[in-house]
Amino acid sequence: MKRVLFIAIMAALGVLLISGVSWAKSSGGGKPGTVSPPQATSCPDPNTGGPSKGRPTVKDCTPPPADADNDGVADTTDNCPNVANASQTDTDGDGKGDACDTQDNRDSDNDGVQNYQDQCANTSTGTVVDSTGCPVVVPPADADNDGVPDSTDNCVNVANTGQTDTDGDGLGDACDTQDNRDSDNDGVQNYQDDCPNVAGSTSNNGCPLPPPPADTDNDGVPDSTDNCVNVSNPNQADLDNDGLGDACDPDRDGDNFLNDGDACPDLWGPQTTPRGGPGDGCPIIIPIADSDGDGIGDNADLCPEVAGPAENGGCPYTVEQDPDMDGVPIGQDLCPDVYGTVYQGCTTAPPGNTSYPTEEQLATCTPGEIIPIPDPYYTLRKDPTTGDYYWAEWRSWSGAGHAFVYTICPYPS
Repeated sequence: MKRVLFIAIMAALGVLLISGVSWAKSSGGGKPGTVSPPQATSCPDPNTGGPSKGRPTVKDCTPPPADADNDGVADTTDNCPNVANASQTDTDGDGKGDACDTQDNRDSDNDGVQNYQDQCANTSTGTVVDSTGCPVVVPPADADNDGVPDSTDNCVNVANTGQTDTDGDGLGDACDTQDNRDSDNDGVQNYQDDCPNVAGSTSNNGCPLPPPPADTDNDGVPDSTDNCVNVSNPNQADLDNDGLGDACDPDRDGDNFLNDGDACPDLWGPQTTPRGGPGDGCPIIIPIADSDGDGIGDNADLCPEVAGPAENGGCPYTVEQDPDMDGVPIGQDLCPDVYGTVYQGCTTAPPGNTSYPTEEQLATCTPGEIIPIPDPYYTLRKDPTTGDYYWAEWRSWSGAGHAFVYTICPYPS
């Protein structure tokens, strides 16, 4: 038993010595990716502070950190542990060095797509892009789905791929209700031309004017409406309204007397009249009353009961001289605003004496003479309510009987 234990210890020491020799040989540099153990000659002796005389002291000698790519940056902090990149450049800041980073996670054009996926790296700001970073192509509006964009479609709402525009007005035939051509060159566009293939007049909707109506007498009135077809009469006068114009009517006044034998061919008259004897064709003359005999008939006389000249309308005075036109001028007319012919421009006469004294007495009296006034006498008065004139009786009373009133004959002025 002791023999076996001794052999095992010796075997372990042999392995340890062999491992120490192997580490010493590889201290000059190992292959990339291998970890070099600490060198026996560089490990301090914890007891003496000097070399360990070729004996490794593992627990007192820490090996250098791993650096698989030998770029001087430990694998634990190397952003590319398997690709040498001593500068550790990481442009996109994703923790992976540029030397081994196959994805550029930056977004240089700020379109929301990282550079490594962006196929249009320089898209302008604000442009709508797809997942590849390229602008989204929005097809132009095409309301009628005819493959022609609305912006250039000459019939936006009617499909017309051919875009035919026969009249060249910018509106396609498929939706053009007006043919603006003028096929017959008459100045009327086809859509307004009732005869689009025959030149005509604008006044007749593009059709040729019809031949003028017949006018035998050349008076400008067509025969179809001319009341004297063979006699020129532009005014178409027809006195008796019998449909035959006066110019060719043998009895133009329609009194059954032919014009040549009618004493009044333009006045209807019966067979017998006082003027020319039986059958002269003139109207009967009916005398017009002339009450005042001034030559102006009562129907036209402004003063039919008082004679006057024609220039005053049959009145003796003008309106200014006689406002009520009764033939009694202002100053003599006791009723100047009422037409009256009975008594001094009034409609009634006084029932008795109206003067004090009478005109005869005043003409013959002696100045200063006492003249009695008849009692009673009448004065003209006007009702303030109705405006009517009336005669009022005036009496003087003295005691139980009548008393006489006196006046003095006036002296000459």
